[in-house]
Amino acid sequence: MCLEPEFFEARARYIERCVAHGEQTLEDWLETTGWMHDDLVQAGLLAPREIASTADLIDHRLTAAGRRYLRSPRGYEVLLVRAGRAQRLGSRLASSQ
Repeated sequence: MCLEPEFFEARARYIERCVAHGEQTLEDWLETTGWMHDDLVQAGLLAPREIASTADLIDHRLTAAGRRYLRSPRGYEVLLVRAGRAQRLGSRLASSQ
């Protein structure tokens, strides 16, 4: 399945709205903090996800524990750090090292 340009436009608009409400993409948070996906996997917050098609943009899924800090809105193929949870997420990762 090939994603149309409209998907990426809608996704970008959705992410902008989320950022305006205090959330941030996990990718941006990881880049800012220096943590890596593997750190979240080791902490039990993410699990590897098999890519089933070219429409799958993320290769991790949330665990039950990860939903406390992150969310994955259906249909947008993005992981978001919940508003107000970024610092707690960093503390959780630091305590699991």
